[in-house]
Amino acid sequence: MAYVTQDIYDNNGVLLLRKGQIITDEIKNKLERLGKYDPNKIYHANDKQSDILAPVTKELSERINIRDHHIIEKPNQILSAIIFESRNKPWWIYVNALSNYVDWLYTHSIDVAVISLMMAIELGYSDEELFNIGLGILLKIK
Repeated sequence: MAYVTQDIYDNNGVLLLRKGQIITDEIKNKLERLGKYDPNKIYHANDKQSDILAPVTKELSERINIRDHHIIEKPNQILSAIIFESRNKPWWIYVNALSNYVDWLYTHSIDVAVISLMMAIELGYSDEELFNIGLGILLKIK
């Protein structure tokens, strides 16, 4: 499965695909016909939804110089559950709105949630508490 890692626009500035959308073969062919297919903007996952967060968390780990990438695995799993597996929950509309709003705000929210979850994991919070912490921080916008 492949995902877009950056927004893709046409020559008139119209958004064709937003960051995080799945790229099917049909979409890939259309982008190639339009001359907008860029392999550098595509992330190939191993059918794991948590992998869509990997580019964001990878960038964060590079910025804050995390040497052991296993530290980010559990926060990544928790956020994936919140973002991708909660479509029938009441908060889904807010998560979806956040992901469709402003790219930097969504990325910032993911970064803050990952860092907060890393600290909460080290403090020994339960899985249910970690889920609630991740959801609360992801949706905390000022």
